[in-house]
Formats: sequence, structure tokens, C-alpha cells
Amino acid sequence: SISKEYDKTTMGAATVTGFAVYNDEDVFATVDAVFDSADAGSHSVNLSNWQLGGVDSGKYALPDDLPTSATGAITPADYTALVGTAQELLPGSGLSAITVTAATTGVGGEAVAGSLAWFSDGSRSVPAVDSDLSGLNKGENVTLYWSFTSTDGNYVPTPKTGYTAFIATNPSHAAPAAPTAEHV
Repeated sequence: SISKEYDKTTMGAATVTGFAVYNDEDVFATVDAVFDSADAGSHSVNLSNWQLGGVDSGKYALPDDLPTSATGAITPADYTALVGTAQELLPGSGLSAITVTAATTGVGGEAVAGSLAWFSDGSRSVPAVDSDLSGLNKGENVTLYWSFTSTDGNYVPTPKTGYTAFIATNPSHAAPAAPTAEHV
């Protein structure tokens, strides 16, 4: 089978193994592969430039009737989710006041679409509610836990997780949170 991880291109290369060789000799074939789409999923693939490789490749020859097309797959890539680790809020603010700096980065700096959810517990089983923040008096703080899940099919759907601390303060002293990687 021909597969590669999503990299924003249609180009790929494949190493073909498992064909009949004598006495477990070191022989494999390589082929240039061009997928009909750069997106993750199953695709038609054009094959060209077949070559033999390996220590024992000189003992073998490629047949004349090699395939020029096949079906292949582009698998979803991983990504990074960054959410600010601290944010200042007005006392009495609710969840709608959350404006953390968040960034999701995929292949080549590509933005990754998805959903960000807030939780009041580290196991992320209890969704955050307004009262988690609105009951804070000036100077008090609370930590909420987040989970970001990609909705972009080119990226793995495995959630990225972390936490952000919130403190009730005077808004004139508020400073934007710098994004940092916080993965659990």
C-alpha cells in the first residue's frame, strides 16, 4: 500500500517490500507517487520512476509491466495547541469574559480549525460554568482546564489539553497572556 502523512503536498515516495527474493536478500523497490489531492483520505496515485535498492539489488531487474497507478492514503498529521496560561478578569465575570490567546498550529504553520472546551476539573469530566469564574472576588483565582479538538480532517482528532489560571483583578492592570504549550 502507498501512504504518507498529510504535509500539504500531493508528492510522495513509496518503498515497496514483500516481493519474492532469494534467501532473504536485501532488495526493495522505490517509486515516486503523486496523489490526486493533498488532503488526508483515500486517493488515486500516479506512480513513476520505479527503481531497485538494497545491497543485493544488482542481482534483480524490474519487470516491464509495473503499475502506473494505485490507490493510496494520506493520513492525518499531528498539530500543536497553545492556550495562554494566565488571564486577568473583572470580579464577577463569567465564561463569556474568557479571551485567552489561543493558537493551533499544523504543518508549515497552518491554522487548525477545531473546538475549545473548558472544564472545572483536571480529568475534564465536568464542563465549566459561569459560576466557576463569576464568584471570584478581587485577588482570588481559579484554574480551568481546556481541551481542543481538531475538526479539520487533515489533522488527528485526538484532543490536546492543558489549563489556564484566571485571577479577578482591576482591568487597568490586565495584560494579555502569552501562549505556552501546556499538554497533559
